[in-house]
Amino acid sequence: MSLEVSTYLYPSDVWEFIRQQVEKQKSHHLSSTLIKQLPNELLTLIFTCVHPKELAGKLSLVCKKWNIVSSQKYLWDSFDLKKLFPLIKNVIDEKVWKKHVDVTAFGLIVDDAMPPDSRTDIPELTKLFASITLEDDESGVTILTMPQRLTLNKLWKIAESPLSGNKTGCEYIWDKITEQFGDLPVTKTCRVVITNSLLKGSRNLSVTQQQALVNKMGCEMPGVLPVSTLAILTYISSPELPPVRLYGDEPPTYVRCSNKVDKKWNVCAGDFELVGFNVFSYVFDVGDVDVGVAGLKELSSLPIQRRRF
Repeated sequence: MSLEVSTYLYPSDVWEFIRQQVEKQKSHHLSSTLIKQLPNELLTLIFTCVHPKELAGKLSLVCKKWNIVSSQKYLWDSFDLKKLFPLIKNVIDEKVWKKHVDVTAFGLIVDDAMPPDSRTDIPELTKLFASITLEDDESGVTILTMPQRLTLNKLWKIAESPLSGNKTGCEYIWDKITEQFGDLPVTKTCRVVITNSLLKGSRNLSVTQQQALVNKMGCEMPGVLPVSTLAILTYISSPELPPVRLYGDEPPTYVRCSNKVDKKWNVCAGDFELVGFNVFSYVFDVGDVDVGVAGLKELSSLPIQRRRF
């Protein structure tokens, strides 16, 4: 095959590519170049070289046979999301969890999530990444697995005693936040896309303004658990020295979260210092130069259960 899987074709190129492949296969008794006579295996091979956007939007509509072949899960799973979307900088999946965390000791379940389904994920990510802009263009996003039964209180213990990787901790957390949210578990393992930095222009805005910005960019305001989990697991699993500290202290960076203390004050998490992560709350709905908002999107291959975090 003359093209690598990572090289994509557009519809205008497909017919010529098919002709070339058929010519190569004539010795295998392919006597006709008619599309209807191409075996599904050859069509599948060709379709792996077509950009998913064109595959879903155009080629799948050519005929019934092409629609069936283009809908194969195997075909969609062959696409590498990190190659398709340069904005994806990291993936923290069940393999990362099992490598760095004693999931059994902490009572976490990481294997019950529905497998990734690129047929739905790719169109969703295409739409999302066309709308979001980040404060730090190089930071990108992470596809993060949130294990069932994970809580904030468990997360701090994981940070202090990982199975492997870099140790850290929670430098400060307001008691009220621990009381109200510390033991609230993730009820079903899921995968989310979450930004590794603040959304562009989200500092110095009120909660209402930040929520409007998040909505405009097609995502939602994350809860304190996914924000904290992203920061802690990124640090623990980081191969760099010093380890990566997302939402760090240079400059001071806090993420305003959707959780509200006493149903009034939004939790803020971040300012990841050398000694650990910080979680507190502002009493007033005011803008602050240190406080912005991140973006989160649950991938649709798992049915969304709102407000799990």
